[in-house]
Amino acid sequence: MRKSKYIAFEGLDGSGKTTQINKLKSYYEKLGHKVIIARQPGYTKLGEKIREIVLNNEEIFNETDLTLFLASHVHGILKLGQKEEEGTIFILDRTIASTICYQGFSLSLVESLISFYMKLVRHWEIDHLIYLDLDPNIAKDRVSETDRFETRGLDFMVQLRDNYKKLLMSESYPLGIFKTHSVIEIDNDTTPDRIHNCIVEILKEEGLA
Repeated sequence: MRKSKYIAFEGLDGSGKTTQINKLKSYYEKLGHKVIIARQPGYTKLGEKIREIVLNNEEIFNETDLTLFLASHVHGILKLGQKEEEGTIFILDRTIASTICYQGFSLSLVESLISFYMKLVRHWEIDHLIYLDLDPNIAKDRVSETDRFETRGLDFMVQLRDNYKKLLMSESYPLGIFKTHSVIEIDNDTTPDRIHNCIVEILKEEGLA
């Protein structure tokens, strides 16, 4: 059994992922754990270079986005997999699920992408994924539009949320990306503390907190 734990967050931009990631980091640290936040795609020097290229280049095709992000995800996960015996809590800011939802669905490559990815990462799984489900209309009002994905508008965010729901809330796709996952529905009246408490309870039930 591996000693490190791997918790991941997904959600639309504006859903409060960063806030919840930092709250969970503080929670684990108060319990005496070493915690590392691993941005995906990113985390490694190579991954961050790929991320910068994709997010700041307007001339990249959707197919190129997918391929570059896939490379970054795989490299990052293989690096994380080397740290299973450290006893560290790794909190991942996004996963391959983002690439599947941002690019995979539009290219009709979901099942083949999942299968290919799992082979590349040697069927390594995240312990638990938390998806923060927020109405795209609310999310759009919260986004500052700092990269080319965030400037695509409301229709794109609606489609993206639908893709996440197809991926996480149905049995249509052979996931295997994470051992378990949960969906937390939030709105403008849901406080960050309430969301955090819900996350902690879920992780306690999974034996991860």
